[in-house]
Amino acid sequence: MTSRDFFEVVGKRRSIRAYTNDEVSNEDLMKIAEAGRSSPTSVNQQSRKFTVVKNKELITELAQAIGREIHDYEYDFYDPAAIILVSVPGAGQISAVEVGLAVQSMWLAAAALDLGMAWMHQINGLCDRKPVRKVLDKLGLPKHHICLSVMALGVPAETPGPKPRTEEINLVE
Repeated sequence: MTSRDFFEVVGKRRSIRAYTNDEVSNEDLMKIAEAGRSSPTSVNQQSRKFTVVKNKELITELAQAIGREIHDYEYDFYDPAAIILVSVPGAGQISAVEVGLAVQSMWLAAAALDLGMAWMHQINGLCDRKPVRKVLDKLGLPKHHICLSVMALGVPAETPGPKPRTEEINLVE
């Protein structure tokens, strides 16, 4: 990959909130999860767990459990082909950074594969609530692990354009 290819992938990364019914191959899902796993962790602890879920019933069950907890009874994950959960053994600044690094790497991998992703943070703080934990247990997440976000992914059914970036960049020489 050339540096130009890399910057094109970065530039085309978008939040996708509409997906086709097309399946995403297990090979592509594993490439995306591996991109996340390849991201750095503090002192190389590697304590994150990556859970890729294709089972539509379990995806719906998790969305409904979260929706009930946040009182949004129509909450869903935009009907994706899959979701990816990155769980960590506890909340904290380092955990949040490690998850963020993994999420960004996975998002760029998805964009490189012409797949779409959306980041949803509503699960943050809900992992110990019984209805949510019940589903997380079904998904094999360790009891002491929490999720800070859910990444939905699939074949995009939309092509949103870039949004203007207004954050300041300050070069000091």
